[in-house]
Amino acid sequence: MLKPQIIFLSLFLFLFACKPSIDSDEKTTPVEVTEEAIDETVPLLEINLAHAKEEGALSTTEIVNVSFDPVFKRAKKYEAIPLKPYLEKLITASNLDTANTEIIFLCKDGYNPGMPLSKVINNEPYLAIRDLDASEGKNWMDTLQGKWNPFYLIWTNHSKGDKGYTWPYGLAHLQFKASDAAYKDAMPIDKEMVAGFELYKEKCMKCHSMNMVGGVMGPEMNVPKNITEYWQVADIKAFVKNPYSYRYNSKMPPVAGLKDEELEVIMEYISYMKGQKIELD
Repeated sequence: MLKPQIIFLSLFLFLFACKPSIDSDEKTTPVEVTEEAIDETVPLLEINLAHAKEEGALSTTEIVNVSFDPVFKRAKKYEAIPLKPYLEKLITASNLDTANTEIIFLCKDGYNPGMPLSKVINNEPYLAIRDLDASEGKNWMDTLQGKWNPFYLIWTNHSKGDKGYTWPYGLAHLQFKASDAAYKDAMPIDKEMVAGFELYKEKCMKCHSMNMVGGVMGPEMNVPKNITEYWQVADIKAFVKNPYSYRYNSKMPPVAGLKDEELEVIMEYISYMKGQKIELD
């Protein structure tokens, strides 16, 4: 199990030698986690990746070939930093229980997908810092420069059709939580709703929080009002399938690969959660 302890990122980086910064003139500071702040509802540890790179903990780069990049829909080649050695040192230094830890990838735009730490550490994740298809002297293609910095998480063992991997860009922080606490506030009490929660976690939570658990790229779904309290369920379903039919230039794309029956189960969970709201400060 995860053991509460006082962890200072600067000390951690020093212990093992210690995404380029978002902007060259932006200063980053280590994230401090105090004993008073640690409980089952907050992160045990949060890592500022730009700071880690500046301190040398993320320094070695490799040329990495990806057979199928699901963002670009083709094979790609990157200059990237291997993340696995960094995580292995972090696990040892912070006594993380890999079987009961969730790693959350915090992006600049509020997209916050998560994965079991055990799955991440058993694969080959890399932090891409440069697209080798970009123009000479640039890290990324012109239209992506601001969005992709400081890091883009890629996987070398990924093939077309693989599920369960996340490819976040604009990745700035890593957050670690005990698995049994990471989604506690979003977990339904009624066991019949767990399937809906799991689908919501997979399809929606990266962008939309539930009881303040999840991404902040899109609106919160339950507090202070559940979305079903001010939107008709039929409109929510239609919006999910085609946001552009409701909002010009919507930031939300249609949710890919979502079956009608899965959407129904998700909506049942969302509607159920209006009876399980957390209290806001």
